[in-house]
Amino acid sequence: SNGGVFALINVGDGKVIWARQLVVGSAVHGLIASPAYDGKTLYVASASPPTDVFALDPLTGATKWHRGLGKPIYSAPAVGNGVVVFGAGDQAGGKGGVYALSTADGSLLFGYDDDHAVLSSPAIAGSTVLVGDAGGNVMAFGP
Repeated sequence: SNGGVFALINVGDGKVIWARQLVVGSAVHGLIASPAYDGKTLYVASASPPTDVFALDPLTGATKWHRGLGKPIYSAPAVGNGVVVFGAGDQAGGKGGVYALSTADGSLLFGYDDDHAVLSSPAIAGSTVLVGDAGGNVMAFGP
C-alpha cells in the first residue's frame, strides 16, 4: 500500500493472514510496485525510505533479509535463477539504475548506474535481463 503496509490476504474469505508495516508511506510513495514470488519467498520493493527490497517469508511475513541502495524503487522486481532484479530512480527525473541481488542473502550481484530513472519492471529471459529507462532506452544485461 502507499501507507507502507504489506499484507497477505486469504482469497477464500478476504481475511488478513498477516500484515507488516515495512516502510513509512505517503500519498504518492510507499509500496507501489507489485511483489515478486519465487515459490519460497516474496520480494517487495519500496519507493519510500528506507527504499529497500524486502525478502519475506510468505507464511509468516518475517523478513529474511532486506537491502537498500539509496534510490526509490517504483518498478516491480523480477525473480529467477537465484536473482532478484529491479530498477530504481526518482519519478521526477534524475539518475537511476538496474540492480541484481542474490535471493539467498540479498548481496549485490550486479549494479548499473543509469543517467535516467528505471521505473519499468525488468524481464528475465534465460540469463538475460531486459529493462527500459525513462530516457527511452532499452537495455539488455547478461553474463
